[in-house]
Amino acid sequence: MVVVHEFGHFAVAKLFGVRVESFSVGFGPRLFGVKYGDTDYKVCLLPLGGFVKMTGEAPEQNLEAPGTPTEVPVDDPGSFTAHPRWQRMLIGVAGPVANFILAFVLMLFYFGWINEVPKFEVQTTTIEWVVPGSAAAQAGLQPGDVLTTLDNRWTTSVADVYAAAADVQPGRDVSVVILRDGKEQTLTVKPVEGI
Repeated sequence: MVVVHEFGHFAVAKLFGVRVESFSVGFGPRLFGVKYGDTDYKVCLLPLGGFVKMTGEAPEQNLEAPGTPTEVPVDDPGSFTAHPRWQRMLIGVAGPVANFILAFVLMLFYFGWINEVPKFEVQTTTIEWVVPGSAAAQAGLQPGDVLTTLDNRWTTSVADVYAAAADVQPGRDVSVVILRDGKEQTLTVKPVEGI
């Protein structure tokens, strides 16, 4: 997350021509990295964040004290402060925007490919599991059974099952018709309150 955040600042800074001195994952002493162009891409000892260091970004680099040379010439076109305010604002906002894009992409990936409940099975009345010791287990219901009627009411969707189950009174025998291995069977369930 930190790397993506810092990459947002980095990419927009490079886009506007700001000189990026270092792109760091972590803080503290440099462990390893590579210098490419003006930028030192590095991994540091403390993996508690990261940073992008741009030329002229630190206020002390831009101060001109009488008689002392400045680190960064005021007219340096690669300096952060040499760029218009709207560009500097976009560079600052680019980090949070990169995090938002990351969260959106991860959410799409999760719900598109990793989501635990398959879309099509939710719409069927196929029993996915039976709690051991429950009234359903005692009646003989098994995972894979397709519920066709519950208490003499047709069940063609999950909504039908919920509607029929809501009207069932605890302690009363309920007729359940299922399809198991292509054969219709009728079972009797005796619901218990709280199960």
